Amino acid sequence: YGIQQATGAGSNLLCINNMISGVRSAGAGTDQNIAAGLSVSSFLSSGDRYFHNSVLLDGNDGSSSPTARSAAFELPSPLPSGLKMRNNIFSNATTFSAAGTHAFALYTPSAAWPSADTSNYNNLHAAGPQAAVGYFNGSARTGLPDWQSATGQDGASVSGDPLFVSSTNLHISTGSSIASNIGSPVTGVNQDIDGEARNVLAPDLGADEFSSSHITISVPISSGWYMVSNPVVRGSGTDSVQQ
Repeated sequence: YGIQQATGAGSNLLCINNMISGVRSAGAGTDQNIAAGLSVSSFLSSGDRYFHNSVLLDGNDGSSSPTARSAAFELPSPLPSGLKMRNNIFSNATTFSAAGTHAFALYTPSAAWPSADTSNYNNLHAAGPQAAVGYFNGSARTGLPDWQSATGQDGASVSGDPLFVSSTNLHISTGSSIASNIGSPVTGVNQDIDGEARNVLAPDLGADEFSSSHITISVPISSGWYMVSNPVVRGSGTDSVQQ
């Protein structure tokens, strides 16, 4: 695991501005490998908030077990109370020796999504032949529309390559990333992982605030005469204008 939340009721964890990569199980053969960038292990936790995190899982998992899996964010069943997920990038491109779908952006075996829990304004990215946007209620949810329909969540979320600098550097490489300026402001989260100011109206998704808003002011200039102020030098009894 990259970061695992294992506390109980009243945990009220605030998890923001993390970059997590390189998490992969090392077992081979029929080992039931399980890997997660972010993980909540206890359904008893409550009030946890996950904002502006960037997670990328990739590479090959050597397990041939049909139950091996990896998830950028793994959640328990039932889902914890008061869970909030916003403005994150969850990306998974892991491949497996076993056939089938094993790599997920979001994974939970839960059969229901509590009304007090919300997930929105995220980039849920699944890449490769064995990846799916999510797993919910016993089934892989291959694309974002399937995930949205099954969970009732992530209505304003997207699914696309975030264009990280590399698999170990989760800064964004270009302002044309799908994650640019599509987030929802979070009170108190005013800076990114590098201490740079967040866009107050439409922040970037993930830990890196990489694009900025520029305001261009155009001032038309007409041809003709212009008034120029010259200094006035006071002499003895007369005023003269220096040229």
